[in-house]
Amino acid sequence: MHTFAVHAQFLSLAEREDAVAPSHWRHDLNDGSLTYRFDSSQNTFTWDAPAIASMPAGFGAPLTDRAKRLLERWDSVKDMLGSTDRPEPDFVLVDHDVDELRLIWKQEQAEVVVGAG
Repeated sequence: MHTFAVHAQFLSLAEREDAVAPSHWRHDLNDGSLTYRFDSSQNTFTWDAPAIASMPAGFGAPLTDRAKRLLERWDSVKDMLGSTDRPEPDFVLVDHDVDELRLIWKQEQAEVVVGAG
């Protein structure tokens, strides 16, 4: 599974269980890991690439509207990058509190913020 698919499944699972979902997510597109933290803590939890790959597809199915919007947004960012011949970023930071994605390219030292809407 891709890190965004796991992120979406986790959001859906938390929403259906009426639990608080983490607000801050870091997708490392180089190594395939996914890290998250809750707003109230600096502690993080990371799934490495083998853990992400071993997760069964649809473990939190069906997806909630919020999770679907996340995946749609990521798809639109990938389409935008494809139209500019720009590679995927090294990292994508997702902040659900302010509803934005931050795309980060290390080598170019570039960062692009994609807000809602």
